[in-house]
Amino acid sequence: MQNQATGLLVKPLVIPRLVQMLSLLNQESELLDQEQQPSIPETETPPVEEDSSVLRKVQLRCPICDISFEALRYKLEQFTVMNTDTDFCPLSQEAVQPELYSIAVCPQCLFAYYVGRFEQIVIARGSKL
Repeated sequence: MQNQATGLLVKPLVIPRLVQMLSLLNQESELLDQEQQPSIPETETPPVEEDSSVLRKVQLRCPICDISFEALRYKLEQFTVMNTDTDFCPLSQEAVQPELYSIAVCPQCLFAYYVGRFEQIVIARGSKL
């Protein structure tokens, strides 16, 4: 941490930015000092109401471990795009952000890919990804 702090002092920085960087370095050292690992929740899928008008459940089969699971996908016909961001992500007035639902993750082997092309992948058995 001292080397990083010394490197910051050598560069000319605005005082508020310097204070911000030093506080971030302090927070990093506090995180490293903690021995307890954060617990990972069992389900990382955000709770969705059954009558949600912009999301629907789709059945997918993983090409790696061959299990079937449900994933959430947004309905294109229900999603109104206000504008696009500088990185071409669609902006909406809805609370749902469609780019968060464009990737499906297998709960068994954690293989992730685009929802629309998830089952189209053909992987030879015994080969490395």
